[in-house]
Amino acid sequence: MHYYEVQNSGDENLYITDIGTSCDCTHARAIDTLIPPGGTSKIKVNFSTKNYYGKNTRTVAISSNDPDTPTFNLEFLSLIGALPKNVEAVPNALFFLPPHKEKEIKLLNKSGSPIETIIALEPDSIFSIDKKEARVEPGQFAVLKVVPRDNLKPGTYQSSFTVDFMANPPIRITVPVKIVRY
Repeated sequence: MHYYEVQNSGDENLYITDIGTSCDCTHARAIDTLIPPGGTSKIKVNFSTKNYYGKNTRTVAISSNDPDTPTFNLEFLSLIGALPKNVEAVPNALFFLPPHKEKEIKLLNKSGSPIETIIALEPDSIFSIDKKEARVEPGQFAVLKVVPRDNLKPGTYQSSFTVDFMANPPIRITVPVKIVRY
């Protein structure tokens, strides 16, 4: 999951009229379909990696009332299943059963330089994380505490969060989170 920001640099209201994707594995929606002059909105894009491995490119076509560019193609690239060399999340996924109140995840820096990290959740996330960013020194790790929301009804919930390692080049890791409540 990733949010892309769209800005209206024109003098009139921008209306997002349609959003299409290049495959059934990708879903996208606009947070706001009306963007006033100078305003911004976000496009939420979900890519289900379940049946994919390696390098993948997908396209999101955003149609609007913009007379100069009625359709804008947003292209993104993912690398699935390949473990980055200099950073790691341990464990690489979290699974919560009813007695689990919180779990920790370590963000490891295996490089020779300090790395800043930025942690991003969905706005309507089913869990919270105690940090939104952390600096990780070479050979060290930062610890995040992940806590499921306490108002979840019985059921199985699946979500994820992303960790952007501001290395050179930048690296993004997605950490799946599954929560089961009885």
